Amino acid sequence: MRPPYGLLLPTELLTVSLPFDAFQQTSPEPLLELVIVRVGGELFGVDVQSAFEIRGPESLIQTQDRRFVVSIRGQDVPVVDLGLITGGHAVGTDCPAMLLVQSAVQLFALAVDEVSVIESLSAWRVEPAAHGDQFAELCPQGVQLGTGKRVAVIDPRSALSIQQRLEINSD
Repeated sequence: MRPPYGLLLPTELLTVSLPFDAFQQTSPEPLLELVIVRVGGELFGVDVQSAFEIRGPESLIQTQDRRFVVSIRGQDVPVVDLGLITGGHAVGTDCPAMLLVQSAVQLFALAVDEVSVIESLSAWRVEPAAHGDQFAELCPQGVQLGTGKRVAVIDPRSALSIQQRLEINSD
């Protein structure tokens, strides 16, 4: 037996057409959103999907095995010093800015001089690292910003492995 007119049976679905909303339409062009960070005179990008939190100045703690960590909400988070792994200056115990980054299941703090802006760019602008690029292991890709400046895009897994390799070699 059917319910009264206009009511549905529990097994029936109702499809309703919604008005067109241009703001909810997806872009025909894939976008890449990067958090732009600076170390020394170099700019780097971190995919916003890997970025967890932007933090201001932090005091780093050096562990007994000479590694640096930062205490975030009572948890010791390992620090990857971008200045150190790019051949520049290490931040030491006073870090001007950091970006918390998630790499697979590992959360780490990327120590930088400045966290600048978030840039939305066409994913089609991403290029492989140039042959002989000094940051090719850390940043297998790069992208041209609207200002014409090329930014190396950091691979979080590579950042962690380079930092660990440097720590092992310094022991």
